[in-house]
Amino acid sequence: MRAHGRRVIEVRAIAQEVGAPEGDVTCASLARFALEARDLVGRHPDPRRAAGEVFALLEHGWAAAHPDG
Repeated sequence: MRAHGRRVIEVRAIAQEVGAPEGDVTCASLARFALEARDLVGRHPDPRRAAGEVFALLEHGWAAAHPDG
């Protein structure tokens, strides 16, 4: 339940920031990605590098991160 509450707050904050309507699916997707990424980054042996890679994926997309796949 706590994670759900955090996600709802994130979704609202992102929607407000970009002027999207509450409940916008792209904002919900971004919030979920960011919250999940935090857990992955925290468990990685090199959290700083992992954070850079995760958010580069978000910014540039899968094709940029894996041009052959």
